[in-house]
Amino acid sequence: MVVGNGLIATIFRQFQEEKRVTVFASGVSNSLETSEAEFARELDLVRKHISPESTFVYFSTISVFDKSLEESHYIRHKLDVERLIAASCERFIIIRLPNVVGRSTNPYTLTNHLFDRIRQNLPVEIHRYASRHLIDADDVGSFVSRLIRSEKTLNSATNVCLDNKMGISDLVDIFEEVLGKKAVRILADKGADYDVDNTTFLSFLSEVEYSGSKRYNHDLIKKYYSGRL
Repeated sequence: MVVGNGLIATIFRQFQEEKRVTVFASGVSNSLETSEAEFARELDLVRKHISPESTFVYFSTISVFDKSLEESHYIRHKLDVERLIAASCERFIIIRLPNVVGRSTNPYTLTNHLFDRIRQNLPVEIHRYASRHLIDADDVGSFVSRLIRSEKTLNSATNVCLDNKMGISDLVDIFEEVLGKKAVRILADKGADYDVDNTTFLSFLSEVEYSGSKRYNHDLIKKYYSGRL
């Protein structure tokens, strides 16, 4: 079964009728959220759907490795949920995702935020030291579905990201090229660069014959944002 109705839930609809897998995709979607009620809602929903009869699949974030965010409400909450699942589930798979790019109206995603600011000629605050990984929602659906069915990462957390880390300023460069429009930039001495151990995921990708493009980030932004001004 699939719990949720957002972007992540949509791309895993193939599991909707499966009783042996519970894909939980109804978490807090805004990484800037501070409402304890929202965090409590997700925890209660997780507890409700944990069952010894199915493998529980939860989507966390690779931002748990970002030292500049370790005290944020969102990151602490994500780690709390991870611990709850590990302690309560007989069978689970935790998928830590990077910034997922797809057809979504969620204004809180990084790429939707950058697009909206540039489109409206509003200042874009660029954290000088921040870096991010991007991944296509279609790739998440394809690769993670295979990962779930393989059960190779059962009862563990897997960092799902490619070797395509990019600084925020460089990402804005791509948006400017794709949109043909300059951004109003404001540099801020914020953020942190961090490494993610993605060896388990990349090893799995080699088995499914994935060949990443050096222009992955550019092609990704072009795919979802070109022609939208």
